[in-house]
Amino acid sequence: MPFEIPEDLTALDDAALAEALSQALTEAAEFESIADADLDDEKFTRLLALADFATAAKDATAERAVAAGERAERAAAARAALAPPVLEDVVDAEIVEEEPAKEVEAPKETVSAAAGRRVQVVARVAGKTTAPIDIAPARPTAVLTASADVPGFSTGGALSDLDQVGKAMTARMKGLPTSRLGGDDGVQMRYSVAQIDRAATRTDGLVQGRSEDDQQLITSAAREARLPGGSLTAAGGWCAPSETLYDLCSIESTDGLLDLPSVTVNRGGIRYTKGPSFSDIYTQPGLGWILTEAQVIAGTPAKTCLEITCPPFVDVRLDAIGLCIKAPLLTQAAYPELVRRWIEGALIAHQHVVDANLIGRIVAGSTAINGPAGITSIDSLTELELVAAYERQSWRMSFNETLEVLAPYWYKTVIRADLSRRTGIDLINVSDSVIEGYFTARNLRVQWLYNYLPLVATAGVVTVPDTVDLVMYPAGAWVKGTTDVISLDAVYDSQNLLLNQYTALFVEEGVLVANTCFDSVKVTVNTCASGQTGAADLTDCLVTSTP
Repeated sequence: MPFEIPEDLTALDDAALAEALSQALTEAAEFESIADADLDDEKFTRLLALADFATAAKDATAERAVAAGERAERAAAARAALAPPVLEDVVDAEIVEEEPAKEVEAPKETVSAAAGRRVQVVARVAGKTTAPIDIAPARPTAVLTASADVPGFSTGGALSDLDQVGKAMTARMKGLPTSRLGGDDGVQMRYSVAQIDRAATRTDGLVQGRSEDDQQLITSAAREARLPGGSLTAAGGWCAPSETLYDLCSIESTDGLLDLPSVTVNRGGIRYTKGPSFSDIYTQPGLGWILTEAQVIAGTPAKTCLEITCPPFVDVRLDAIGLCIKAPLLTQAAYPELVRRWIEGALIAHQHVVDANLIGRIVAGSTAINGPAGITSIDSLTELELVAAYERQSWRMSFNETLEVLAPYWYKTVIRADLSRRTGIDLINVSDSVIEGYFTARNLRVQWLYNYLPLVATAGVVTVPDTVDLVMYPAGAWVKGTTDVISLDAVYDSQNLLLNQYTALFVEEGVLVANTCFDSVKVTVNTCASGQTGAADLTDCLVTSTP
């Protein structure tokens, strides 16, 4: 009887879910011997259904394992908190808190401590007082739980330390094929081994998302009043060695990336033509005629017609770009924060690398054109506006047509410095909106880019060049083409298994950039921030008064 895929996973207990997943994987293995060309619609649909179910079943199994581990650890912590202290030959006990408390005659009575309080039990044996015994809340620890289908480990069972995690990883990987099945590319499989939950046993409430927002959480964690004795000094020193924090810092972002209209390219590239420019048409000899009446009567000169010619086409091919990260299996098990930090950082860094490459292509595809050079960076606004006016005139654009400007991110700082040093107006606090307003008033939209002419530090001093090239073009002149992203995440394969590695990340796509319309120019402007203004030496009246 063929395997029937369950519709509701929540209706299955752990054993039934594991059995259903096993049957699905067994049936899916039969498809490995079938070539893609031999898959009819029915088999293809069945294969996809099995894959969807297997993914959902594995996720559900992992979630149940985490929940079971949390439940078991919390139950153990609760039992430990309720267990009486083990005191031999206790005759009577005295509870000693921060302030003196009278003796309590309660032989062998359970003494418990409220969360966050320091409590001492003083035991007297045969008329002699022993050293105080501290009863303090258990420190929160991480919970390690085994995933489903790990040989030798029960699903959701607690793993006492990272050595057991390594053993579980090895046991799981031994179950994977080591032969080169499925051709030269080997077999790729993905399985969960263990989950690490450091917040499961916390009793102090310092867990993100439970009640407070992040800022309140940090404030609560830093407050000394919550500590035993209400202060770091009340306990007379920690004595215990420092605890290692395995979390890693990150601050990078995707700000300052190029913004281009994008299209999806389904083949190897695109072919396009910009066609004739307005200037080509406007300057064409014999563009229409203007004849006097006498010339019309005389029939000379002859009326001419323009002939349309086919424009040349440009072929732009996709470039393959990608990123691959491999990680040791045991590093993923023992130090997952490091693997995650590398993946997150590499994804953002890769975007900036690709961005710098695309900007370089746009700069290389732009024609140099300049206006009269000014002295300061504020003078450069006039130069930009003049070149923009020339471009609008060349294409007979609308007066209000917006032109895109690509500028280094630091060029905004140069403009701010020049404005803040000018006299006559209080411009010390020059906001970004003020700077943007100068460009907006000229119908220019600036993209401030990190990856275009980045700043450099020479001998510990950050410097800027004397001039900078700003790229300008009508909106839509440049287009970015991409293919669908191919992404494989956390792939275990038989070839890497022999090297004790797995593919933590693999992404690849095709990218191109093309100047499909209009002209793209680059304007060289000064970066001087002297704050120089025109000389205040006017002496003549603007309007002569009547005598």
